Amino acid sequence: MMEQGKTSSRASSLLSELRLSVQNLDTPTEADLVLYDQALTRFHDLANARRLRLVAATEGLPAILWVILIGGGVVTVCSTYLFGLKNNWAHALMIAALALVICAILLTIGLLEYPFAGEIKVQPDAFEVLIATARQYTRAIITEHLMTIGLPGGERLGSSDLSGEFPASLKKITIPDLHALLERADPQQPARNRCARLSLPDRLYLIVDMFRCYQERRDLPEPPFTPE
Repeated sequence: MMEQGKTSSRASSLLSELRLSVQNLDTPTEADLVLYDQALTRFHDLANARRLRLVAATEGLPAILWVILIGGGVVTVCSTYLFGLKNNWAHALMIAALALVICAILLTIGLLEYPFAGEIKVQPDAFEVLIATARQYTRAIITEHLMTIGLPGGERLGSSDLSGEFPASLKKITIPDLHALLERADPQQPARNRCARLSLPDRLYLIVDMFRCYQERRDLPEPPFTPE
């Protein structure tokens, strides 16, 4: 929307929500207080950077400055007619070259007046990389949270804890449909070695591996689980 000189109400709303989230963080320890201070600083930097981008996208050069630039260019070109040269062709070439340079300068200023619009503009590559990185970390955090279960005795089992061996009875998948489904996901690498890849097939592998590794534990019927 900055290309059109407009602001995004959704971005403003998200920024307000982020500010409230940062302000409502609990700081029970000194380390948390340091992190809270860093979060506030980073948030203010983010807000200031967005404010500067909006100003650059919506406010161009003042009209009076354009009048001065164009008028100064015209006066400069016209003043060259006062120079007397014996060779008229050389005089004309000098005037044409000066006019061309001034027009190129004015054109460059016009193209760079709005950095997020026009032929020469700031590309969104850096923002796209940032969004992709944020999505990757967010998916990793959410997946790790959803793929973590509590076991009897207070033990917590996450996707990164799949280090045990499969029981002898479960080392080979005998259900044809399940085997075909897992083969479709990735027949080469087991999920326990691919925790950083968070696609749906990878999660399916993790779930299957989790149950294969731990479902024969004798203490599983104890709380928080029941025999049923």
